[in-house]
Amino acid sequence: MAQIHLLLLIEAPETTESKTLISQLSNHYILTITHTLKDAINILKKSCFDIAVMDVYLNGKPEGIQLAEELNKKKDAIPFVFISNATQKSLFIEAKVTKPYSFIIKPIQINNLIYTIELAIERYCRNHNENLKEITCSNSLLIKKNNSIYKLNIHDIEYVEVSDGYLTLHTQNQKFLIRLSLTKLKAYFNQDTFIQVHRKYLVNFNTIQEINLNENTIYLSNGLCITISERYRALLLKEYHILK
Repeated sequence: MAQIHLLLLIEAPETTESKTLISQLSNHYILTITHTLKDAINILKKSCFDIAVMDVYLNGKPEGIQLAEELNKKKDAIPFVFISNATQKSLFIEAKVTKPYSFIIKPIQINNLIYTIELAIERYCRNHNENLKEITCSNSLLIKKNNSIYKLNIHDIEYVEVSDGYLTLHTQNQKFLIRLSLTKLKAYFNQDTFIQVHRKYLVNFNTIQEINLNENTIYLSNGLCITISERYRALLLKEYHILK
């Protein structure tokens, strides 16, 4: 299971307070750290993130707010949280316009920030598509399970099973139950990687070990046998070039 990738835009990363925050966050997330607006924008062009935590002011300028404005312009905008030493109401109002998921006054209590990050991601998921949302990186999904949010790499899904209005995403070691239609889920997947073999099954093509045309069955690399219907068998044979 992939970790949450967090962008941290922080003023004076060499201070004791900042070093402590960086150390604590790195225990929970994949962390990318920068301390200028220019660097943050360049990093965002090259890398994928799930959430950003940003100082409002850097070098005496509201660069955190400016970065928030840049994030909001993106089609695949990510949630962000502001942190700040300043307590002026005018600053809060200025930051509030950018619609952050939270605004936390320093000194930072690490548990408070971690809980805020989790709630922000959960709210982001809920606002976009209840329990499921394709995040910034196109090969990942954020899924809520019990009281945690998991970042699931799509390629780790071996097959999807439909049952009573729910979908079960099966990986090698875990399974995730979500309330979503198969049609909507397929929109998140690369159609060359996942193929439908039955009205109840969607299979990762890379996990297929054997297709038995006499039995109308598919054997996956994990040893599981799945039925392929006549309709989807015909589509598969038409779609893919079979060497003879």
